[in-house]
This record gives sequence, structure tokens and C-alpha cells, in this order.
Amino acid sequence: MSTARAGGWHVARQARRWAGHALGQVVRRLARLRFELLHRRTYGRRHLARVAGLELMVEAGVFPPALFGSSALLAGYLAEVPLAGARRALDLGTGCGLCALALARRGLAVVATDINPRALACARENAARLGLGARVAFRLGSVFEPVAGERFDLICSNPPFYRGQPADPLDAAWRSPDFLDQLAVGLGAHLAPGGRAYLVLSSDLGLPAYRQQLASANLGMREVKRTGLVGERLVVWEVARR
Repeated sequence: MSTARAGGWHVARQARRWAGHALGQVVRRLARLRFELLHRRTYGRRHLARVAGLELMVEAGVFPPALFGSSALLAGYLAEVPLAGARRALDLGTGCGLCALALARRGLAVVATDINPRALACARENAARLGLGARVAFRLGSVFEPVAGERFDLICSNPPFYRGQPADPLDAAWRSPDFLDQLAVGLGAHLAPGGRAYLVLSSDLGLPAYRQQLASANLGMREVKRTGLVGERLVVWEVARR
């Protein structure tokens, strides 16, 4: 291939990438608008949701796990991932309890945390409804504050992976100024020897930079599951010590 043709191919590929990214941004804005128009009512009332094989009650003011697909992607993976002797798990930002209950159903003892008291009450109710209340402990607080000094064989989180100041409590489900930074800094200290973490992140995050942030904490990440959206990918990453 000539230099000119190679250069033209590179420019065309970059143009397609930029176009895909721009289209993805438009799609996500339309999805948010659709939510504002159609799902805000659901967010504002108690309702049943079936996600990843679990039927959950979602209280008013708790993020609906069926929205956008990231919760279902992570919970679906946790339902099938080899546990390799794992006994104790941590679900950071449990919401209505989906991921915590997916792990509890597989026999793990789970600590589920959230900064939203209403979400914890909802998750506790769901654990009782499914007969899993004895396997899950619920704690109020941000990121690793409720589990200071503790270690876990498995840690999972569907974090707010867009950076910025949330406009309201619902927006805090996917936007935070520093949740990912705190996660990267504290994850290694809370993983037991041989432990693994599973995070679902958007390709919009700027993954090379976040991979480097984890590497600075002596952590490596590898993709284990993904789903495609227009101009965006949602990916489950396994994170472990190097």
C-alpha cells in the first residue's frame, strides 16, 4: 500500500471513529431524554423489574436496574463466572441489590453498600423476598468507607463511570466526580490474596487512562464480557493484582 493510500485509509478510519463517537453521544442524549419523558414516572414509583433472572422490587427513588443494560450485563456475568473458592464478596453501590443477590444466590456471603438509604432498604427487602437475607449484610456509606480494613475474594461494582457533578440523586447513578478514582486507589487494599474485582465500564470512559491508573496501584485489567451500543461499548472488566 502506498504512503498516500495508507494515509487516506488512516484518515478515513479516524473519521469513522469520530462519527461513531458523535452518533453515540446523540443516542445517549436521546436515551436520557426518553428516560426523562417515559421512565421518570417509573423512577418515581415502586415497581417490579426482572433482570438477569431475578425479580426485584424497585422502590421510588432507586435506580431502575433494567435501564441502559449495564446492570444486567454485570449481573449476568456474575451468575456464570467461576468462583474458584471465593467465599466473601463486596458489591459497591448495590442499588436495589441486583449484583449482591446474584452472588448470594451462588452461596457467597456478601456485603452490599450504597450511599442511598432508600436503595439499601430496597435491597434488604429484595434479599428477604428471595430468601437470601442471611447471606447479605447491608451497609451505608461511600465507596470503601463502610468496609475499612476488610478484604474480599470478589468485589463487583456498576459504578458511575461518567465523570462530573451529578445534577440530582438519579444522575448520581452514572455520574460522579471521583468514584472511579477512589475505586482505583482502594481496590487493591480490599482484595484478598488471589481476589478479583469485576467492573462494568463504558468505552466512553477513556479506558487507556484508567488502565494506567489501575496499573499505578499494581492492578491489571482484562475484558471478560461486552455488549455493543451505537457508538459505545459496555464492557465487564476483571481486575486483579499483577
